[in-house]
Formats: sequence, C-alpha cells, structure tokens
Amino acid sequence: GRRTRESLREDEAAEEEGAAVSPGAAGAEQASVAVKVVSKGQCSHKTILWEVHVLRNLSGHAHIVKLVDVIDCVDSCYMIMERIEGPCLSNFICEQPAGVLSVQIARKVFCQLLAALRHAHSAGFVHCDVKPENVRLRQWAPPGDVQAVHAVLLDWGFARRIGVQSEPITRGTPAYAAPEQLCGYQADGVSARACLSPTVDVWSLGATLCEMVVGVPPFGGRDFEQLVQNVLCLNLVAAARTLTGAPREVLDATLQIHPSDRATIEELCNLPWVIVSGWLPPRS
Repeated sequence: GRRTRESLREDEAAEEEGAAVSPGAAGAEQASVAVKVVSKGQCSHKTILWEVHVLRNLSGHAHIVKLVDVIDCVDSCYMIMERIEGPCLSNFICEQPAGVLSVQIARKVFCQLLAALRHAHSAGFVHCDVKPENVRLRQWAPPGDVQAVHAVLLDWGFARRIGVQSEPITRGTPAYAAPEQLCGYQADGVSARACLSPTVDVWSLGATLCEMVVGVPPFGGRDFEQLVQNVLCLNLVAAARTLTGAPREVLDATLQIHPSDRATIEELCNLPWVIVSGWLPPRS
C-alpha cells in the first residue's frame, strides 16, 4: 500500500475500534463540535482519562485540537471535541493533482505543527503518533491560498510523559515512527532503558514533511521487518532521495538514528527556512 497505517501494537489499535465520531451533541452549537464515543468495553477507563488529561494540559493552543467537555456514563465515555471542518492532511495530499503539496503550503503546515509540538513538549508531553492522518486542516480555501492554511494536530491518545518509561515505547505508526519506537528501546541509553525523548516527535515531523512534498513517507518496505531495516540503514525511498534544498536539510536534521543526533524542536524553530517564512506562530 501507499502507506503503512497499522499501529505497532495491535491491542492498542483495538482500543480505538469502539470509537466513533458524530457531528454534534445535544445542546451544542450545530456543526461546532464532534463527539468521540468510546465504549468502555473496548477501551479502559484509564486510557480514556489519560487522553482527557493530556488535552486539558495542552488547552489553549491554536494548532492542538480542543477538548470541550467529557461525559462519563456507565458503558461509554463521550469526549466532546471542537469540530474541524476541513480534510485530514493525508487526504488533502492525495487530492492534489500531483499527489504532493507545494513547498510553500508544506512549509506553513510544518511550522504550525512545529509550534504545536513545542507547546506540548514544554508541558512535558510527546505526541508519539505524528502523521498526516492525525492532522486536520480547517475549512479549505481556494487551492494554493497559503494564507488560509491552518493545521490542527489531533489524536493525543498515544501521548506520553517525557522521560524514563515503565514499559517499552512501541507506540505510533511504523512508517512515521522513530527507530526507538520501532525497536522498543532507547539507542542512546547505555542500559537500553526506555527513555522517551522529545525528538521522537521530531522524527515523525520530518517524516510528515517528506510525505507532504514527495507524496510518500521517507521509508517503506514489503513488511514490517524490511521497513525497520530500511529505517535503521536510513535507506530512503526513491522519491525522498530526490529532495533538495531546505526540505532535504530538514529531512537530514530530523531523520537521524540516535535521538541525540536529531535536531531539537528549538533548533528547528531557528532554521532560516522557518524564520524567514514568518509562519511560526508565537509561543502561547
């Protein structure tokens, strides 16, 4: 397939199978909210409360989905979220005539996601599953109108606290996941303890930029094992190898095997390609 979509842990993916999104809630302003209905038979109460906790801690950022309310019933939990009317970034890329975004639009989305991750990391959280399917664009304006671009990062259920983890960090979607997510341990650690660094999101952000500008994630493979091998060898797909200029520099800065070798969020914020654009939102 064009993308590797399955989650690394099938049991975690199954937790979302009971989730559904409806366009509104009783008493809510029409078309202003979406309701994520999570069956407690499919998802533990602790898992639901964790996503609620994360979103409440990250509230108030223009590029992070807003949690409006939570209704906790006996058999289900209703998470009332702001409704983003536009397409998900993955679909938007596919709908373009060439199957890619212009570098200008890709740069603006990159800057907005960079701001969202900067905010999350400053609050002590990593997203752990940054990818085009988890980004939604607000109601789209005429094609090519860069000024109208407004990206929002969704799906914070896999988020974790930064630092040493109590269990392996195999979360995320393989085509966009950092090596330590694919292998379940921290390559920089002498004792291989599961220490989660903010640069796990840096890798995924770089992979997302790659898909925006060349139409596919940076690494592929006929199966999971080959994908991992290509990642560990930094064997980019053919389309990604054709990248030049600033986008290629960002790719090289973000897609490094060792977390400490990757650019930090702050270093990405200070790239001339980002600063000159004027599209990096101020700190919230």
